[in-house]
This record gives sequence, structure tokens and C-alpha cells, in this order.
Amino acid sequence: MSIGASIVANGGRNVESWLLLAGGCAILFVADALREVEEASRELAVSTGHDLRETRPDVMASRKPSRIIIGLVLALLAVALAFSWPAISVLVYR
Repeated sequence: MSIGASIVANGGRNVESWLLLAGGCAILFVADALREVEEASRELAVSTGHDLRETRPDVMASRKPSRIIIGLVLALLAVALAFSWPAISVLVYR
């Protein structure tokens, strides 16, 4: 992510840098959402006396797991496109 951000900050106009930056941001979003789930799971486990393995699925189901899955898919797609963009651009702009 830092490489894409530095190229974009230096006036880079190539698509790969923007895709790396977007993919990195999506990965950070997913990591933050999963951190929130983990913290809430721990709090629920402590307050109820249940095992963390029991509370984690409940908390995950109560949060919107679709946004985490969508974020992960977008991150993987952006990073994959960033690394394959040179080959794609050769095919498209012949």
C-alpha cells in the first residue's frame, strides 16, 4: 500500500498505483472490521462467562459479515488487477 501511495503522491497517473492503493485501503478496512469483531467477542466472553470460540460466531453473525466479505473481495480484485494491469493494458491498447 505504501508503494502505491508514494507513487500516487508523486503525481503518478498509472492505474496500477491507484489499484494498489485501493486494495490496501480495502485490506485495512477488513482488518479493522475483524478487529472490532474480535474485541466485541472478547467482551462478550468475559461478561457471559462463555468460551471465546462460542461468542466469536455470534458476534460475527450480528455484525454485517457481508461488508467484510465484500471488502475482502474488492481488496483481492484490486491487488490482482494492479499486478496484472501491464498485461491487460498490452492486450487492450494494441
